[in-house]
Amino acid sequence: MVNVTIDDSSPLVTYYPTGGWNSRSASNPCPACTANPDTDLFYDRTFHDGTFYPLPGITNFPNVPLTASIVFNGTAVYVFCALAQSSNSPDGDSDMSFYIDGSLKDTFVKIAPGNNDTYNYSVNVFSIDSLIPGSHNLTLQNGQVNGFKSLMLLDEIVYTTVNNFTLQSPTSTTTPSFSAQTSTSSDSSSSIRSHRIVVGLAIAVPVIAVLLAALGLIFFLKQRKQRYEKSGTSPRPFEPTAARTIEPFLTLPHSNLSHPMSSIPSQQTHPSNRFHAGLSGAHRAYAPTELQASGYTSSIPGVTSEEQPSPRHALTSRSVGGGFGSNQAPPSYANLSGLEPPPAYDMSKAA
Repeated sequence: MVNVTIDDSSPLVTYYPTGGWNSRSASNPCPACTANPDTDLFYDRTFHDGTFYPLPGITNFPNVPLTASIVFNGTAVYVFCALAQSSNSPDGDSDMSFYIDGSLKDTFVKIAPGNNDTYNYSVNVFSIDSLIPGSHNLTLQNGQVNGFKSLMLLDEIVYTTVNNFTLQSPTSTTTPSFSAQTSTSSDSSSSIRSHRIVVGLAIAVPVIAVLLAALGLIFFLKQRKQRYEKSGTSPRPFEPTAARTIEPFLTLPHSNLSHPMSSIPSQQTHPSNRFHAGLSGAHRAYAPTELQASGYTSSIPGVTSEEQPSPRHALTSRSVGGGFGSNQAPPSYANLSGLEPPPAYDMSKAA
């Protein structure tokens, strides 16, 4: 908030009637005027002189109140004048009215005490600081129809406005007498704006964060849908992993267990066993291994090498029919001197 001063000589001020006012300054004195205050004590060393005469014969505008108007954009306005204390030449009585937007807001009526050649300067004759922010019209009126003679020495008009709505004349400036009030208003306004900014940020930041998160989720789902549409599949919903049940070890009865070697056919266990497969009966006697058989054959008296079967040969021709062929009988342990035949294998024990 700032205070803007409008000098009486500013073109922003409209005077009516034009011939009823006199513009005064140090460079433009008025020796014929009855009121001659010190111009150096006025703001910008200028003032406007206007006298209301209720009776005809002295002025061209008898019984016509004089007015000065200004349009401003602000929340407050102040009017400053000089007052004459003399009661004759000039007549220092004052009868003023002040209108805001056509509505009467205040009056200033004062009867001069009769001190000749004495003036009061920079007198605040009107002020209002409760206006709604915006454009307003201020009208000063000197005198009342059928009223008494009134003198007005207008010095300056000051109004308070927001920085963005400052309306200044070429000679406008900030009035020193209102500097303290301007500073206080500016500090208060700055504090309010700062508080509003903090509150606005506190509300806006979470809202923006939620919106960004929502947008991110929507974008992710859209991209995912497009990928599945390109691949020709549909997204599979989440399914919790089924619980796995571990079965306990099965315990088999002891009677069902068999030795691992029991499944191997007896004819494939060793070639020497095929030799004994041709012995009478299903019972098989002890048979030496292939290495033992070669040594064992050479130590048997009365048996030639042709009679002793070869384990390798037993795998071929002698394995057919379970013997040595149709013309040759297997050797007998009875021909072996000094050796006892092995005992017969008891099948009942094997069961």
